[in-house]
Amino acid sequence: MKLKVGDSLSDNYNSYDNNKNNINKKNNANRWVYTTNYDKRQFIFTMLLISFAVLIQFILLGKLSELIYNAWNSYFQYTFNPRSIFYKFFMSMDSDEFNNFISSISEIIVYIISFAVVFTVLIFFLRKAAAKTDMYVQNRVSFKFRLPKNTWALLILGLSIVYLCGMISNVLDYFFRFFGIDKIYYDTPLLPKTWYGFVLYFIAIVLTPAFFEEIFCRFLILNSLRKYGGGFAIITSAILFGMLHGRTDAFLYATAIGLYSAYIAVKTKSIWFSIILHAFVNAMTLVWGYISELKSLSSDHLDIIYLLFSCAIFIFSIVYLIITFIIKKKNLTLTKHINYVYIRRSRKILLFFNIATIIFLCLAIYQASQDYSISTGSSGSSGSSQSLSVIPEPMNQRYDINIWDMDRYGV
Repeated sequence: MKLKVGDSLSDNYNSYDNNKNNINKKNNANRWVYTTNYDKRQFIFTMLLISFAVLIQFILLGKLSELIYNAWNSYFQYTFNPRSIFYKFFMSMDSDEFNNFISSISEIIVYIISFAVVFTVLIFFLRKAAAKTDMYVQNRVSFKFRLPKNTWALLILGLSIVYLCGMISNVLDYFFRFFGIDKIYYDTPLLPKTWYGFVLYFIAIVLTPAFFEEIFCRFLILNSLRKYGGGFAIITSAILFGMLHGRTDAFLYATAIGLYSAYIAVKTKSIWFSIILHAFVNAMTLVWGYISELKSLSSDHLDIIYLLFSCAIFIFSIVYLIITFIIKKKNLTLTKHINYVYIRRSRKILLFFNIATIIFLCLAIYQASQDYSISTGSSGSSGSSQSLSVIPEPMNQRYDINIWDMDRYGV
C-alpha cells in the first residue's frame, strides 16, 4: 500500500510540476498579452536614452568639425615649423590635395571621438535595459560574420533603392521650385590624386561612416528595441538614421536603405551585410566622383552613362524581386523575439516623439533648410553634374587652409 501511495503521491507531484511548467511556457509564449509596470518603465528609459544619444551624436558631428577646423588653423598659424618633415610633406601637395588630406583626417577624428562618447553612454546605461540573457544573445544582431544568400544581388538591390530615392528627391526639388524654393548646389571639391590621399579619403568616406554608423543604428539601437517588436525596431532605427544625416535628400534614401539593411540584419542576425552595403553605396559615390572628373567625358556623356547604369540595376532588381517573391514565394515575415514585450502602438508613437527627438528633429530640419533658398524669380544654377546628384554624398567637411599664404604664418 505504501508503495502504491508513494507512487500516487509522486505522480501527483509530477503532474503538478508539469502543469506548472505548462502554465509558465504558456505565459512565456504569450508574453505580449500583458505588460508589467517594470516593462513600461524600462521601455520609457530605453526610448529616452536612445533619443538623447542620437541628439548628442548629431550635435557632436557638427561641433567637433568646427573645433577641429579651428585647431588645424591654430596649429598651422602658430606652431608650423618650416624645418620639420611635415612641412616638407605638406608643401609637396597642391592646395586641393592638401585640403583633401586635412579633411579626411578630420572626418576620421570626428567619427572616432563622437561615436566613442555615444557608444560609452549607451552601453553603460543599457546594460540593465537589455540584459544579456540567453534569449537576448540568441535573438540579437551580432558581429558574427554571416551573410544572406545572393549577397551580391541584394547589394545591387540596395543600390537601386538609393538611386530611386535620389531620383524622387530630384523630382521633389523641381516641385519646390514652383513655390519659389530652390535647391543650392555646391561645387564638388576635387578628389585626391595621390595614392596616400586616395587611401585616406577612402577610409574617411567609405569605411569609417559604414562601420561606426551601422554599429550605432543597426547594432545598439536595433538590438535595444528588438524585444518591443521587430517592425518597431526597424522603423525607429531607420528614421533616426535618416534624420542623423541632416539633409532632405539624404533623409529619404538613408531612411529607405536603413529599413532595408535593418530588415536583413534581423533576418540574418548579423550586422555585416549592413556594413558592406553602406560601404558599397559610399564607394559607388566615390567611383562616380572620379568618373565625373574625366576630361574626356562631357556632361551629356555622363548623363547617358549614369542613365544606362541606373536602368541596368533597376531592371536587374525588378527581375530579382519577381523571381524571389512571385516564383519562389519567399516569406518576409519576421519571427517574434523570445523576450517580446507588448507595448501599445499609441504609447510607442508617443514616446518616440519625446523631448529629445523633438529637439533633434528641429535641429535636423534647420540644418536641412540651409540647402535651400527662397528665389526672387531666377532659379539657382545646378551645374553640369546635376544628374549625378541622385547619388548619395557622404558627409565631408572641407577644411580650406591655405599653407601657401606665407605672410599669414610669418614665414
